[in-house]
Amino acid sequence: MKKIFLVAVATAFVATGFAQSKMTVEKKNFQLWQKAAPSNAVSMKAERMEKLPVRDVQQQVRTTAQKATRRLIADGIFYSRPAGTLYGGWNWAEGGSGYYYTTLIGAPYTDFTYVNKCVDNNSEWTVNGEDATEDVVNGNYVGAYARTELGGASLFYVPTVNTTAGSYTLGDYNVYYKREFISLGGLVRMDSLTCLYPSDPNAAVLSNGVYYSPSAAWGLLDSDNLFGSGSDEDFGKAVTAVQVFPKPISPLFFDKIYVEALSETQPIPAGMKMRAYITGVKDSTVTYRDESQEVVKVPDMENIIDILYAESSDTLDFVSTTTRNQKTLKTGQVVYKKPGYTDILGNNIPGNVVVDQQFALVLADFEKDGVDYGVFGNEVEDGDDSVDRARMGFENGRSLTYSTPIALAVSLYGMFDRAYAPKVPGIYSFEDETLDYRIVALPVNGSPEEYGYGNYTYGSTGSIFVTGEESDAGYPGAFVNTNVYWFDEDENSNYDILGVPDWIQDCVIDPSFPYYGNVIMFNVDPLPTGEKGRYAWVNVVGSEAEMGDDVVYSTVSEPILLVQGDVDVDAVIAANVQSVRSNVRPSNNFTYSLTGQRVANSFKGIVIRDGKKYIMK
Repeated sequence: MKKIFLVAVATAFVATGFAQSKMTVEKKNFQLWQKAAPSNAVSMKAERMEKLPVRDVQQQVRTTAQKATRRLIADGIFYSRPAGTLYGGWNWAEGGSGYYYTTLIGAPYTDFTYVNKCVDNNSEWTVNGEDATEDVVNGNYVGAYARTELGGASLFYVPTVNTTAGSYTLGDYNVYYKREFISLGGLVRMDSLTCLYPSDPNAAVLSNGVYYSPSAAWGLLDSDNLFGSGSDEDFGKAVTAVQVFPKPISPLFFDKIYVEALSETQPIPAGMKMRAYITGVKDSTVTYRDESQEVVKVPDMENIIDILYAESSDTLDFVSTTTRNQKTLKTGQVVYKKPGYTDILGNNIPGNVVVDQQFALVLADFEKDGVDYGVFGNEVEDGDDSVDRARMGFENGRSLTYSTPIALAVSLYGMFDRAYAPKVPGIYSFEDETLDYRIVALPVNGSPEEYGYGNYTYGSTGSIFVTGEESDAGYPGAFVNTNVYWFDEDENSNYDILGVPDWIQDCVIDPSFPYYGNVIMFNVDPLPTGEKGRYAWVNVVGSEAEMGDDVVYSTVSEPILLVQGDVDVDAVIAANVQSVRSNVRPSNNFTYSLTGQRVANSFKGIVIRDGKKYIMK
């Protein structure tokens, strides 16, 4: 991929328009298109508090002696969470505090479909008490959540399904809601790196009239572990703990895995590395003791997407204690990471993982000598049929799960990324809905000194930001919304541009627009003499990860077409030439040792990649 020079323009965005100090034309105030604030927008920040204690002694859950029956909310009034979303919760990367609302995490500008599971076919939908009929499709609520600056948290209410017998809102069975620490249960959030869970870590568990957090620790292994190290008298030593995740709602980017664990000493002995595999999944038929059968999802170990590692130094806490089965154990988190590398400037580049398919997490190596490692589980909320039960794998190839739906208490530190290039940005009142703002007309004579200000929306007579005339209806480049800021606090770029041709000198990013909006302006060379016109397709891409022989991006935007001179735009669009539709591209930039041998990403030492030397750690 060509690395172009990205420049962040230090212009000031004001509520009435776009200001640029180099502009000599008359400035004019342009009315910002004030969309009605969505009724489901939450204008507060989620507060933080310490995690509630779990029950010190858990009732031992049963193994699957027969086919387990999925629990359902008893009154038949509920809906399933949107496919591919995960839960937010305790952010171990930020000291172990977190949101105590039930929080769904997904991608902005993406449809979230809440599937109606109510027995009563006459159910209706509301959001924060307001009618939501216009967002109902085939009886299901469909919400597309966009960026807002309300409270700086980009939080939205989840919907409520109502019947004559009662109503249900995601989060009604949150332990903090049940214990009256909060007044609402469920929110949607999208805008930051956080710990993402397969099941709700705030779900309530009712025991002896008291609601507790869903953590479970005591299991059937001879170590009393629920999952992790230990043996079973029939199955032998446990070797793996497995959690299947759904296909993400948008490409899922992460760089760490946090496992909530416990140990009598320390989970991983010094000098040992333990592996966490990210794999594809496949169907497998299991037979229960009553001879009933069920098709379940299991890891496809012939399709290993990536491997992360943890060693004794990759642990947090293990000073705090809990009592389990009359034993005092240390609790903490084991952190798995993908090996990164150090570039030639000494910058530490972490390893990244991107998945865009249903996948399994396989925690391995529990059978190794000296491992004292128990994995907590989270009991799954009634009605959450999106969660696959966690499984234990044993050395004889057999596996076990529990009759109570339990997910591993693991989280992926990452986010669902999204870069969205809308046909019409929907920010200003002057925008022309007959134009496609993803097509940029570049000046034939090359860009003027003001970077990119010769760029116009194709079909407009100019750019309103340059000429000051509302009738021009153009932007000075392509408009793209991103999930997080284009540039971080250190001016590092979170996004890049793929497919930029040699005749583009550099790209200038103005990240000052609302809803994490960015205008990309292109500094172009003059059209060569005798050449009628030229064009290029480009896409905004997010973080990249090397997956075998491919490079995978955390997001790829809708195609943006750059046009200079006389080009048959309709024909180009019809042919869709060079348009990037996938977040995967073949890699021609493999990693080699100094002797010229191609090496894997786990190789340690000096390597050559992309013609440059790096130190792999």
